[in-house]
Amino acid sequence: HGAQVLLGSATPSLEARWAVGQDRAVHVPLKERFGGTSLPTVELVDLRKAHKQRRMEGHFSRTLLEAIGETLEAGRQVILFQNRRGYAPVHQCRTCGWVPECARCDVSLTYHKYLKDLHCHYCGYRESEPRTCPRCGSEEVESKGIGTERIEEEIATHFPEVKAARMDLDTTRTRTGHERIIQAFETGDVQVLVGTQMVTKGLDFEHVGLVGILQADRMLHHPDFRALERTFQLLTQVAGRAGRREDQGRVLIQTFDPEHWVFTHVVRHDAVSMAKAELQERHTFQYPPVVRLIRLVLRHRDPHKVRHGASALAGRLRSRFGGRVVGPEEPQIPRINDQYHRHILLKFEREASPAEVKVLMREDIEAFRSVEEYKSIRIVVDVDPY
Repeated sequence: HGAQVLLGSATPSLEARWAVGQDRAVHVPLKERFGGTSLPTVELVDLRKAHKQRRMEGHFSRTLLEAIGETLEAGRQVILFQNRRGYAPVHQCRTCGWVPECARCDVSLTYHKYLKDLHCHYCGYRESEPRTCPRCGSEEVESKGIGTERIEEEIATHFPEVKAARMDLDTTRTRTGHERIIQAFETGDVQVLVGTQMVTKGLDFEHVGLVGILQADRMLHHPDFRALERTFQLLTQVAGRAGRREDQGRVLIQTFDPEHWVFTHVVRHDAVSMAKAELQERHTFQYPPVVRLIRLVLRHRDPHKVRHGASALAGRLRSRFGGRVVGPEEPQIPRINDQYHRHILLKFEREASPAEVKVLMREDIEAFRSVEEYKSIRIVVDVDPY
């Protein structure tokens, strides 16, 4: 139909920038914020120094607590971002080190204090909060780490007169949950909004003066080639919630690694330099957008069968595609919902025809499936994954 497509983002992906460089898209930069407001000031809080100087209260640095107090006294609102729901990601016995894990997945269970139970965020498995350690009988079982529930609790301790709300998957499950929280924050009934990445995009609140990021390092060190790009995008997006009208907003990022170059670009609001540096890395190691990816995910209840099957399929693909085949690899979480996983990655040049690559790959998959031993292995083909 000759339709035009308009892509809009404050943090365009490297793929979008690549398309502009290849003359496949036209770049229209918007150099001013709506209403002419200034971008917020971004400051890094060094958690190493804060711990050393005993300037921590719970998971909050004194710098962040003072900034929250000043913002609330000025009649403005605060958004606190932590990309982890629940109360604490790990429960652990202090005596023997036991950690409760999901019965169906290779992950530790997340503690949800308001429900008084432990959840798996992958398959939905739940079990009651243990009163004693099942391994050694000790009663010294404690929660470690920080989730949105815990931040909400600590805010209530530090600012008992202030009303806070939490926006994450747990509080927005109902049909009206999301709308109710937004309305309460918009009308000023709630002064502090705690949330996961739900609070980073698309929200336009007039009176937000401060955004606090509790743990920026967790995103930075995620085992994914897009981790640095996504960290920059998330931090920039959540920072953009502050000072969207007349007064300039303020953003505080708590981190153990304030010298990291990604944070430097976030502080400077420098998306262009960030993209150039990251594109250079992608060129060096041959990752998108320089090449295209197809990921094959093999699943089976028998770990030995899926391991042998993945090796056989990777060998078959390698005989056709050569060094473009990476793996098979065990993913970060090898078992989900009693299914063991193996990943095979196929990198191919931008110039290559995706249709032809798929036809050749389909031939190898069909030949693999014709082997009786491997018929029960499920294969999921993911084009342009992540």
